[in-house]
Amino acid sequence: MSDKYRSATKTIIGAMRILAVDIISDDGVANAAISESADRLEELSLPDERICKWTDNINSGRHNYSTECGNSFYFEIGTVKGNRAKFCMFCGGEIESERQADDS
Repeated sequence: MSDKYRSATKTIIGAMRILAVDIISDDGVANAAISESADRLEELSLPDERICKWTDNINSGRHNYSTECGNSFYFEIGTVKGNRAKFCMFCGGEIESERQADDS
């Protein structure tokens, strides 16, 4: 099948999640199978399709990042961009970095 006519993986996962809820199955097996398939497809998604937002919580001159996947990381020197970090080492998603707004 040509890539030209393929849906994005995120679109397919979303459709499967809707089907898992909407399909009427007396024993729930079809719903569970579709839901698990969506989960597995999401796990197998290529890293370039995942985005992991890193929030820079600058503290004492050191860049401490909170990751969207629930972890934290810091650079002794520099930032995500300065260290040319591209992918999250925890979830494999592409890093999208943002700076936390000042409280002042």
